[in-house]
Amino acid sequence: SMLSIVASTLLLAAILLPLSPYIAAASLQEEHTNFYVLAILILCVDTINEIPFSRLRLQSRPIRFAAIRLTSIILMFGLNYFFLKGCPYILAQGEDFLGYHFIQKIYNPEFGIGYILVANLIGNFVAFLLHIPTLLSVRLADFDKDLWKKMLRYAFPLVIVGFSYVINEVFDRKTMIYLAPGSEEEREAQLGIYGGVYKLAMLIALFTQAFRYGAEPFFFKQKTETNAKQLYADVAKFFAIIAIIGFLTVTLYIDIFKHLIQDPSYWEGLHVVPILLLANVCIGLYYTLSVWFKITDRTKWGAYISVGGAVITIVLNLILIPLYSYTAAAWVTLICYASMLTANYVIGQRYYPVPYQVGRVLAYLALAILGFAMGEWVRAIFSENLMLVLALNTLIWLFYVGIIFWQERESVRAYM
Repeated sequence: SMLSIVASTLLLAAILLPLSPYIAAASLQEEHTNFYVLAILILCVDTINEIPFSRLRLQSRPIRFAAIRLTSIILMFGLNYFFLKGCPYILAQGEDFLGYHFIQKIYNPEFGIGYILVANLIGNFVAFLLHIPTLLSVRLADFDKDLWKKMLRYAFPLVIVGFSYVINEVFDRKTMIYLAPGSEEEREAQLGIYGGVYKLAMLIALFTQAFRYGAEPFFFKQKTETNAKQLYADVAKFFAIIAIIGFLTVTLYIDIFKHLIQDPSYWEGLHVVPILLLANVCIGLYYTLSVWFKITDRTKWGAYISVGGAVITIVLNLILIPLYSYTAAAWVTLICYASMLTANYVIGQRYYPVPYQVGRVLAYLALAILGFAMGEWVRAIFSENLMLVLALNTLIWLFYVGIIFWQERESVRAYM
């Protein structure tokens, strides 16, 4: 896999780098060709890093995995701050300031946000350097052509899954600027609102990503165990519980979480946050249930389901965004991910039946939606008293979590 990824990455880099001026021109960004070069290099280094990261996950080495990730992230953050804040500050102090002449040599104010890409590239390259001990263990003589062919057959449908995911995630925002009702300025404002409130839904998406890092290698390791199916069912149930609690937490305390959106004018779009949160719960469960087509080598079904979701996204957004703007985009996201989750479950039960506790999860979801509705009622009745709203919503949250804990106490005890 390492040899294959390196070869394909170098080939694509050799094709894309000479084409970067034309890509920039097609994007109406001729003056920023160097940005595209940096972006291509970032993708190349990041792609090569993925196999060593996957190996660490497979080997159950979360400390080293997290250490390399955090080193890269902290370095990116520090360099961003240095280039965007520190360097302009030092130059503004004049040549008598310590470090002025050094900064003047390495920093060009006209490069601007390009330094964000520079910081990203350096952070990814440092991660690459930390992976060198793993990379040095790769030997060309170990290349297994037959195994490589099997890997390609397995992975190619997942490439389609990746493309479909990109469509589902960005199609609404890429087309809203053209399809939403109103003038160009109004469409830009609606896109800004949607992008702003979408950040709150990413709280569940971040949890899903962290879960997938650990769950996928775990699922593969457990597939030969006699109790594997029951284990998969329990993992899916616990994931659903945590994600649903996340949904209820954000919605009940939206008066606090909304401050993560720095522009208060975007708060008018908060009504779509519960919809987007539910959509992310659905896609998180979809990934959890998708274990069946991965461990049975039926990844083509993942491609079929994802393409179906992309079709739903494209068709419904083209129809509804001109009528209902970003509210339609949020509902389409939920419809798409709920449809994919349902199809994944139904088809999966045919090829690899797992005793998922669907009724219980749906009951927990319905109870959480009821809790959300009660929280909205409390907010409407006591709108002038934020502390009272938060106190009452805390009681709703504690009541819900208490019910979950009571119902699942035996399941939790079985794994402790």
